[in-house]
Amino acid sequence: MKLEIEEMEAELKNEKTAVERALDDVENATENTWADIKEAVNKTTSDIEQAWQKFKINVDETFEKDNS
Repeated sequence: MKLEIEEMEAELKNEKTAVERALDDVENATENTWADIKEAVNKTTSDIEQAWQKFKINVDETFEKDNS
């Protein structure tokens, strides 16, 4: 169980890095690049939402396995 939690933690750290990159892109966007940046940020947001849902499911499954 500890290994599975460590793997989930690593995945969340990767997602945090993606968010930080997206924020940097937004901060550095110009009027000429705004449309591209906006699209990339929207995709990153969607990817993070999907990863978060997967993470929650994995946590539930991990604790269910441990409690059975």
